[in-house]
Amino acid sequence: MLVIRDAQREELRLAAVRRFENRLLAHLQVVLPGQGVSMDAFTLREQIQRGLDEGPRYGFRTERDLAFLVEFFCVHLGGFTAFLPPKPVRKILYAADSSNDQKREALAHWAAARVD
Repeated sequence: MLVIRDAQREELRLAAVRRFENRLLAHLQVVLPGQGVSMDAFTLREQIQRGLDEGPRYGFRTERDLAFLVEFFCVHLGGFTAFLPPKPVRKILYAADSSNDQKREALAHWAAARVD
């Protein structure tokens, strides 16, 4: 029987988080310049880590949701800053009666309306 101690489980979790951060960093380094966003790798990694920290507050826990959140904040809000997101964005993020799919769709709609 395989027994995994808590310390080993934590190391496995941290390794998975690092792999996700690296994949997301590589993705954003390709996508963001096309959106007119320029961030060096250090700043971008900080943004990713902030997104991973703040995502669960909005109910975002999966890689898909967290990747969307980080990209959305970087492209449309200038990243995770000391300032609160605009009120309509906060309303969407904190909507307890909305699924994450609905939140992503509403945020994308909000962003598209700003561009038009």
